Amino acid sequence: MAPVKRSLEVAGGARKKAAVDTTPSRREEAMASVEATLEGCEQIPSSVRLLLASAVAMSLGIKKEDRHEFQRDFVEMIGEVFDVIAADKQQQIEAAERTFEEGTSTKSTLEAEVTNASEEVKRREDELARCAEADTAAAAALEAAGKAAEEAQQRAAAWDMEILGIAQRSELLKRLRAVVMRDVAVDRKNIQELCAVARELKFDSGMLDVMPIVLAKTPSRRAKFDNFSVSELISRLDRHIASADEEIAGGAETKTARNAAVETAQSERDAAAALKEDSEKKVVAATAALKESREIVAATKSKVKESLAMLKELKGELSYAQADFSRFRTGPMAAFVELKDLAEEPAAASDAMEGDEASVA
Repeated sequence: MAPVKRSLEVAGGARKKAAVDTTPSRREEAMASVEATLEGCEQIPSSVRLLLASAVAMSLGIKKEDRHEFQRDFVEMIGEVFDVIAADKQQQIEAAERTFEEGTSTKSTLEAEVTNASEEVKRREDELARCAEADTAAAAALEAAGKAAEEAQQRAAAWDMEILGIAQRSELLKRLRAVVMRDVAVDRKNIQELCAVARELKFDSGMLDVMPIVLAKTPSRRAKFDNFSVSELISRLDRHIASADEEIAGGAETKTARNAAVETAQSERDAAAALKEDSEKKVVAATAALKESREIVAATKSKVKESLAMLKELKGELSYAQADFSRFRTGPMAAFVELKDLAEEPAAASDAMEGDEASVA
């Protein structure tokens, strides 16, 4: 932009290139323009404004070569005021330019923040997806661990029931053996119970046939074959009792192992439950973080929108300041230069003046 000090030079220099319209009507218009500018000048006190405005006709309205010293002083003072006005308008333009540049910088900063915030949203979306995937895996692991723990408990309970059944059968066999060993005939009820147990233990049919007959006899009335049959029965009962006791003894060790398996399965289930709880917390945290990032993006975009509206307003203010300064230079300032250098010259066509103003603008 042209420096303020050159405002008069620009306006005056342009005038030298064309003839000046010195007709009374043109001079009156120029003086009216200068007077109006002085009267509206807020940079000087009102009393000074009125004094200078009232002195326009008797100073600038007089041809340059006919002016007295005090009239030249008024012309100089009016010129100084016009320089102040021009400087003020120039400062307004520069201030508007700075404000517009600051607004542009703020907009660029906000747009960069939107980009960064959008990238953060994408990162947090990916993080949420990973957390959700981990939570799904944790849920599956918890379900599998719970099922394994339940199955371990069921196996342990089934084995306990099996051992209990073996122990009960061992006690029954021991009781029936004691009955057979007594020195009396075996009563009918015990014989029936013995036969039932023998069938369950898959005794051969020959043994099953002779047992009711032999055991119904008192030991003193039993023949040699009867005693052999009783001895064989006792021997078989002893083998089954020993086998049951052996299973019971082995079952104690198996029970310990099965209980350990149950504890391990329960521990794994508890660990899976803790992992699931942790994954759920991470999903909640990731969801909240994503929501926060999206809100930041929305808020920053809103600021960008506001900055665009502000820039539009600032651009308008800058354009207005530039146009206002241009109007001042081609209007009141040009009129002042024309009157300041007023001399007796031939009248020129009005279109010459218009061309002159265009060159100054």
